[in-house]
This record gives sequence, C-alpha cells and structure tokens, in this order.
Amino acid sequence: MDEDALIDRHGRKIDSLRISLTERCNFRCLYCMPPEGVALQSSSKYLTPAEIERFSRIAVQQGVTKIRLTGGEPLLRPESIEIVERLAAISGLKDLALTTNGSRLKKMALPLKHAGLKRINVSLDSLDPIGFKKISYSDSYSDVMEGVLAALSEKFPVKLNMVVMKGINDHEVPEFIEFALNNPFEEVRFIEFMPLCGTGWKPKLVYAFDELLEKVAASYYIEKIHIFNTLYLDILSSVCPLLNYKNQISIEATEDTVMLVLSGQPIDEPIAAYGPFLMNTWQEVEQAIQDVNAGKFGVLED
Repeated sequence: MDEDALIDRHGRKIDSLRISLTERCNFRCLYCMPPEGVALQSSSKYLTPAEIERFSRIAVQQGVTKIRLTGGEPLLRPESIEIVERLAAISGLKDLALTTNGSRLKKMALPLKHAGLKRINVSLDSLDPIGFKKISYSDSYSDVMEGVLAALSEKFPVKLNMVVMKGINDHEVPEFIEFALNNPFEEVRFIEFMPLCGTGWKPKLVYAFDELLEKVAASYYIEKIHIFNTLYLDILSSVCPLLNYKNQISIEATEDTVMLVLSGQPIDEPIAAYGPFLMNTWQEVEQAIQDVNAGKFGVLED
C-alpha cells in the first residue's frame, strides 16, 4: 500500500471522503424521511464552500483520492456548483462524484460538467409516474427522467440506485434492467429495503437479496455479484443512517465544529469503536485524519 494512504485497523485503505452539503431534500421517500419532514438546522450554520474546500485539501493530502457529494439533496444547496469547482481544482483528487435524486439535473447537468464533476449516482425507485409518487411523495417524475437523460447526454458515467420493496416496486426489477441495458448507464444497483428511518418500513415490504437474485437469475445471466458488508453511519443520524459500500470518511457540512466519522467498520462490531471526532481547529482536523493510521478512534461524548 502507499505510504501516505490512510489505513484502518483492519488494514483497509480509506481513500474516499463523503460530504453532506445539506440535510434538506425536496422528496420524502418512505424509506428515508417522514412525510412531514424533520427539524432542519439553519443554513447559516453550514460550512462555507471555502471551509469544505479546506477540509477536502487536508483529506487529499492525507491520502483521500475520491470525494462524493451527498445530502439531503445536494443540488438544493445554492453554492453546489461553486463547491464542485473548488473541489475539482484540488491537486491529487482523482474522482469527484455526486449522489442526487435527479430532480434538478436537467438544468444543472451542463454546469456540473463544466465545474469538473466526474460521475453521478441517481436514486430512482420507480419508472412509473404513479409508483414514483407513491414512494417519493413527489410529482417530479418527469423532471427526474429528463434530468437522467441530461446527465447521459453530457457523457457523465451514471449509476442508478433502486431500493426494492415487496409489493411496491419489486415488479419493476426487470424494467430497470432493460432500462439500464438500453441506455448507456454505468450500472443499476438494487438495494434491500432496510429499517433505517422514515415511517414506511415494514418487514413485509422487505424483498430479500436471495429473492432478488433468484428473480434476476431467472431471466439474465449474472456475471458477477458484489456484496458489501461494511457499515457507514452518516453524521446526520437524526435524519437517516446509511449503509456504506466503501471505506470512507464523512463530514457534515454544518455547525462551527466539524465532525468526522470514520467508516470501514464490520457490521458485527459496536459503532462506538468508530465514533466521531469532534474538532474545532484545522490542526485538529488534520490530526484526526492522521490518527486513522495510528489506530486511534474517537468516541462521541454527550
């Protein structure tokens, strides 16, 4: 491994930084957020674009090579294009990606391309307008589909993320596969419905991985299966903890005190072992990242 790489105590390289630009979202997907929404912080407490850039530069100096921008819905952040421009200019950063619901991509795909964004993941759970509204509580189906096509037209590598729910959208799995095969998507991902947050989770809605695999295998040749078993707990845990599929560092773009979470943690270990660092100065930020290699992990204090 590279001498400058961040290595967790299990010997895995941590080379990815995930940044939440906002906790706001214009959807109310039943697996993520209650229909009535959640209490939001004032945007005046958000880290500024310059602060996000500074943190990212420190992380890249410590071995991070990939950054993903998330939310909430990151494109609701007014400075999202400026943030992309700032991060794309960081020397040593090899990949800059965005996860979005796609509702603003139609107008923003081209500016994002010009700003230096490399890749886009779109969360899309139904190809049917009625099913889309049932899951997202949004009438933005046409905007999302036009946004997806706009991203493809700008030659972005695009991945689709579909949360599969029994009796709600599981019948659309073949349609998603055909949609992906007939368009230049990088891949389509089928995600098991998990009891994370929101008010819509019910055990009867879970479409288990083995069921999904059997359904897909009945009609398609499966060349490779990727199974990710590491846990990533987003700083915005009051909104929704997320499962992670990479070894990552995450920061929340809010408050004067930066919070950092280290992931790469096996799911059978207590979360406290990888609790967040609380940092008030940039020297503490840099030291916290360096502490990964030393096997030091902070624990969240009351």
